[in-house]
Amino acid sequence: QARLHPVGASNHATARVRRIELLSDQHLVHLALDGSDSELIVAAPLGVRHVPGDAVAVELLRPLWFDEQGQRIAS
Repeated sequence: QARLHPVGASNHATARVRRIELLSDQHLVHLALDGSDSELIVAAPLGVRHVPGDAVAVELLRPLWFDEQGQRIAS
């Protein structure tokens, strides 16, 4: 779980929105972490709108990590 904030509103890691998957009860926001080749996917509640190219700050709350094969990594 993570929260997205406006850049400059916190000292969290920053990222750019790559794309958004619209689901019935939430949006999955795909992010490119600044300074990294890694992608992060964050579930955003309905009503929170982002568009590709938006800069955001990412606050990790209870992240789930996966390896390149899609297997979950214990935290």
